[in-house]
Amino acid sequence: MGSTVLKAHYILDILKKETDSKHRLTAAELSLRLMKEGIKAERRSIYRAVRALQQQGESIVTTRRGYYYDRIADEDLLFALSAAVTAASFLTEERRTAVLSALSQRFEKEAAALLLARAETLEGTPRKDDSLFLSLSTLSRAIDSRLQVTFLLQEAPDDRLRASPYALVNRGDIWLLLCTLSREDSLSCIPVEDLREVRTEAQPRRHFSEVSPYKTRFDAKDAFRTFRPDA
Repeated sequence: MGSTVLKAHYILDILKKETDSKHRLTAAELSLRLMKEGIKAERRSIYRAVRALQQQGESIVTTRRGYYYDRIADEDLLFALSAAVTAASFLTEERRTAVLSALSQRFEKEAAALLLARAETLEGTPRKDDSLFLSLSTLSRAIDSRLQVTFLLQEAPDDRLRASPYALVNRGDIWLLLCTLSREDSLSCIPVEDLREVRTEAQPRRHFSEVSPYKTRFDAKDAFRTFRPDA
């Protein structure tokens, strides 16, 4: 482990164990603590290490009286993650469990246990199958890759349609695809629930500037208002 990484590791460990909003440590105090561990640490290097940890998402708060680790922020994040996964009505129970397990592995032991414990106290209605999740996942990848998609519609199961996808919009557990259908020159808004056998194609999608007023960035919220003015 390099000296810079080791320094940041020790700083994070000290702040997590010994600080909160009422108990803070200054850069000078952290420097002394590290030197006792045999780690050379000038105050400037403490500043850099703390900034790096903050940029990595660690909940370290900087104040005039020193640094402290904000455990409340961490707990809020864990609740938000567990609640979001539980409320995701496009997930089956098996998929929900797998997502929570994967998330928990990204946290330290105590935080992981808290994430899973929070999820156990929440109740959501899981889907019976993966069809909506798989459609959303395929559409999301196609949007990221700027590729066309094809799909069947529930009311026309024998007619495979081609579209250029631009955005997914969620409104009250209803997912909608903003896209342009092949041979059309305007936007369409289609419930993802109505799509079947969604596939990503190799052809690049049409640029949204050809079919909408947006030139450099597709504004999904504004585009959706043309279909649902009251949204």
